[in-house]
Amino acid sequence: MGTIIQSDIIEGASATVNESGLTVQRVFIVQESAAGSPARRIINALSTTGVPRRYDVYPGETGLFCTSVDCKPEDNENFRITATYGVLPVDEQAPSAVQTPKLSVSSSVQTAETTTDVNGDLMAVSYAGDPEPQVATVEIQKPQTIMKYSRKEPTPPLGFQEYVGKVNSAGWKGFPARVWLLSRIDATPTEDDTGYNVEYEFVYEPESWDKIVFYTDPTTGKVPIDVEVGVGAIIYQVYHEADFNALNIT
Repeated sequence: MGTIIQSDIIEGASATVNESGLTVQRVFIVQESAAGSPARRIINALSTTGVPRRYDVYPGETGLFCTSVDCKPEDNENFRITATYGVLPVDEQAPSAVQTPKLSVSSSVQTAETTTDVNGDLMAVSYAGDPEPQVATVEIQKPQTIMKYSRKEPTPPLGFQEYVGKVNSAGWKGFPARVWLLSRIDATPTEDDTGYNVEYEFVYEPESWDKIVFYTDPTTGKVPIDVEVGVGAIIYQVYHEADFNALNIT
């Protein structure tokens, strides 16, 4: 292992901004005079304490990571080391439970039943021979939006049971409480066994995951046409809540 004799020197340092973002290069001079082959001495120089490693964060810039480290001999004892920093894709960053995850969104329609129209009013059907209007139940194609967040984490999120099958207890990502249901968390080891590929799946219900229950006349078996929330209809909270902000999915 060598010794850093010059750190962050001006000659060779650079910063570039392009379509890929900001790229910065830091230059070090390391003295390494131990006996051995040139390749061994280069490895020793790269292993010197203070020389950046891949995935290290640029000092003071949390969004820049060391992407490569280059080492070349200056003379018989000294080596010039150039560390390049840039923005890494999420799936290339070191495992972290707080890094910004990658988002994917899908939306499709699902078959559902409803007794109300687009305005939330009960749909009633009357017939001349039956003075009692009937509440209609129809099938509709209801939009369903699913968000999936994925990132590499150092350990599997063992608190699955604290979140899966629950709805957001408070405002989350600009949405009100109880409109997002965490339906699934998957965690599989990364190929290099340095962490876990974790995916979180959320299902959106714009009208809230609470459910409305209607009174049914025991004589007719029908829902009275004049029911409304508070009078023959009650909204129940049927899912437990969890604070999704604690998942650090920002």
